[in-house]
Amino acid sequence: MTGQEQPSNSDASGSDTQGERAQPSQKATVLESLNNGLFRLQMNDGRPVVAHVAKDLRMALARLLPGDPVLVDVSLFDPGKARICKLLAQ
Repeated sequence: MTGQEQPSNSDASGSDTQGERAQPSQKATVLESLNNGLFRLQMNDGRPVVAHVAKDLRMALARLLPGDPVLVDVSLFDPGKARICKLLAQ
């Protein structure tokens, strides 16, 4: 492969496509546990969301109880759904 460049994962402008859509994590509080591993949360701005636990937190066997503060990633497509990324210390 002499003189040929390998394609990269960024677009022609040089910006990272994943970085443009990344949204910072937000703090929330667990309100209640729902069926099928879902939780009802209240965001710090007061809106309710339904969230599931991320795989790495599930593998750590973290117990989520009502009142626990958590760090969540809210879906860009549906602001009413989120993923619980981290259990915060109280």
